[in-house]
Amino acid sequence: MLKNGDTLGYQNIKCLFLTETAGGFKFGVQIVQLFSENKADLTKVAELLGQYFQIRDDYCSLCLHQVTLSYKL
Repeated sequence: MLKNGDTLGYQNIKCLFLTETAGGFKFGVQIVQLFSENKADLTKVAELLGQYFQIRDDYCSLCLHQVTLSYKL
């Protein structure tokens, strides 16, 4: 658990991506491959998709937060 002022290092963030977001993509690929003749190892592709999705999601959250802060109530 992070406390105020703590930061995550690159390796910790990468591990988080691979276990959380990329895990969902890996599971999806494995399910699709159950019904396919293509049995190629697509683990790296799923990991890259997970990283892209997480970075995009975090960036969109930051932009939305900045837009929200710019409104004056």
